[in-house]
Amino acid sequence: MRIIIEARIEDNVGGSEPIQLVEFERADGDLKQLGLSLAEGKSLMYEAQRALVNAQAHGFVAASRTCLQCGATLSIKAKHTIRYRTVFGKVTIDSPQLRVCKCSQDTTSKSSA
Repeated sequence: MRIIIEARIEDNVGGSEPIQLVEFERADGDLKQLGLSLAEGKSLMYEAQRALVNAQAHGFVAASRTCLQCGATLSIKAKHTIRYRTVFGKVTIDSPQLRVCKCSQDTTSKSSA
């Protein structure tokens, strides 16, 4: 028997794709492997947490890529990752550095003489 556990995370638009969290193999009729082992349960929770944290971080970055003043899309200046500590383990998250919008640069760099 093959057990596949998937999750769906819907965005505000309503779109979602299944994310495979874990896959286990079980011998049919073997009661020694009834349910999940502790290691399998931990793995399942870690993968669920990783999928959720990455989806939330991606949504935050997508929302932050728009200039609040003019609505322009901000370009990415640099890309790096960070390690975020969760209850179920450390998760690596993409953390792009965004450029400042030109409209913000124009207002701050002007000087009145």
